[in-house]
Amino acid sequence: MRYSRRELNLVDVPGTSAVRVHGRLDRESAGVLRAALDPLSAPRRGPNDADLRSPGQRRADALTEVCQPVLAFGKLPDTGGERPHLVVTVDYDKLRAGVAAATLDDGGYLSAATVRRMACDAGVIAVVLKGAGQVLDIGRDRRLFSGHLRRALIARDRGCAFPACDRPARYCDGHHIKHWVDGGVTALHNAVLLCRYHHRVIHEGEWQAELKDNQPRFIPPDYIDPERKPLTNTYHRRP
Repeated sequence: MRYSRRELNLVDVPGTSAVRVHGRLDRESAGVLRAALDPLSAPRRGPNDADLRSPGQRRADALTEVCQPVLAFGKLPDTGGERPHLVVTVDYDKLRAGVAAATLDDGGYLSAATVRRMACDAGVIAVVLKGAGQVLDIGRDRRLFSGHLRRALIARDRGCAFPACDRPARYCDGHHIKHWVDGGVTALHNAVLLCRYHHRVIHEGEWQAELKDNQPRFIPPDYIDPERKPLTNTYHRRP
């Protein structure tokens, strides 16, 4: 009876950008889900040891992290003859300026700042618009940090490069130190490996990433260190 009553629903909250997730699982399915989420739901380590997310927020982030590698490495069946992907429509000039919002293929909205973060290392289909929605071009789906470049990035950083983070490489994105929208190149000298949580931290703009002597360094905001001394991650290089 419990198994037959299982369900999972994602419902848009009217008038907001939120989506409500609710459902019911049998014990076996819940056990599988907990086993997948629990390791990713622990408070994230950082130089100031302060992960301010609530347990519920950490579980929500963990659910997305579980899905990311599956989408990234093409393990899902094709839909309509194509592998799963996300289509984001946004005006290019507004994306560069970091203003306005982008539209998802399911009708939802994302901020331009979120799209900039996603575009670092995601399967992107760029729909270029002009004027009142006139489509000028529909680009190809591409993963920016892939193949030999991603392997080189993993070999160098070994996992999330943010100070004190222990997240392994399979849960990380490639981040453009200088964003490609701003003319940054997709190359190892302009890249750093970041987990989803710290990728968001960097794109919020208080921390700054740089590369020196082939090692990623992160400059903290002045409320953490008034001198803003660069920090590195030594966790993945431990013996």
